[in-house]
Amino acid sequence: MRDIKVFCLLIFVSVGFFTCQNGRKDSFIVSGQIECKIYSPGSTVGGRVVEVNVKEGDFVRKGEVLVKFDCVQNEATYNAVQSKVKQAEVLLEKLKRGATEEEIKQAEESARAAEYQYKLLLAGAREEDKKSAKAILDASKTALEIARQDFERAERLYKEGAISKKQWEESKVIYEKTLSEYGVALERYNQLLAGPRKEEIESAKANWERLKAIEAEVKRGPREEDIKSAEMALESAKAELEKVKKLVDECVVRAPIDGIIETVSVKVGDIVPPGPCLRMADSKNLEMYIYVPADVLGAIHLGQDIYFTTDTYGDQQFVGKVVYIASEGEFTPRNLQTQEERIQQVFAVKLLVDSYDGKLKGGMTGIVKIPLKKK
Repeated sequence: MRDIKVFCLLIFVSVGFFTCQNGRKDSFIVSGQIECKIYSPGSTVGGRVVEVNVKEGDFVRKGEVLVKFDCVQNEATYNAVQSKVKQAEVLLEKLKRGATEEEIKQAEESARAAEYQYKLLLAGAREEDKKSAKAILDASKTALEIARQDFERAERLYKEGAISKKQWEESKVIYEKTLSEYGVALERYNQLLAGPRKEEIESAKANWERLKAIEAEVKRGPREEDIKSAEMALESAKAELEKVKKLVDECVVRAPIDGIIETVSVKVGDIVPPGPCLRMADSKNLEMYIYVPADVLGAIHLGQDIYFTTDTYGDQQFVGKVVYIASEGEFTPRNLQTQEERIQQVFAVKLLVDSYDGKLKGGMTGIVKIPLKKK
């Protein structure tokens, strides 16, 4: 393939030399092939294809969605990390702001309540609490006895058919409720007589000390290291969010340019690896390479407009802009000793060509005429 390319290029250059050697010193003519710039959009994550919105031959605009991959897992991860970022922002803002008067007051009240509860357990039940609990227990016992008697009577009458089932059920509910209330009163009274357990006192003390520490911390305000730690946590969460966002973005393949879809290599349901999944051509911004000998390079410079014609449109002239000139020659002998040999070097020149509303297409041959400087 390379040999064919070399052969063709040498023919193009030979045409140029032939023209020059036959008296047309004012210009150099050479041929080149017009080409479309090819793009291969794809995804770096791959996965299951859920949408294919184009087919071969379609014209698409830059940014248009071409293919979509299943993104449920990545989107769920993104939402979770986004929530993490918001929490980190709230915490940092709170640390920088410091505690409000309401938060300080709440911390003080919580610590006082915990202290009271601890000292109450430590002192044990008061005598009046025991008397009150005993009175409640006695009243519950009396009420239970009355409810029991009423229920036994209702049960007897129901069996004899003297009362309805509904009346019997109502009596039963009252008895069961009274029995439950008596059990609660009995347990409360026994607890007061026995006093608090050791583990209850220790737990109340630990809770009081914890709330005292929180009160002191709230009043003192945030430490510098706490703020720095919160800032680092926020930056870490943001970096993680950006990373996950890229994964979410990669689930959607968009057109990188305005162009024509040449091939679509995936279909809905396919599970594909990361990589290109389409091929598209930029049919508007074309390019053409020509190869010129060293003695013609002086007539070419970057940004220069060079005119050419095509076989398709006869003498109609088109223009291409020089955007690249090779810094090294090609297809030359390894060691150039004479001036004649140095002239045999050819240099690649790239022209950027407009499509002229679709007139020019990839694969056409352009015949370039380069004006030469008069010596």
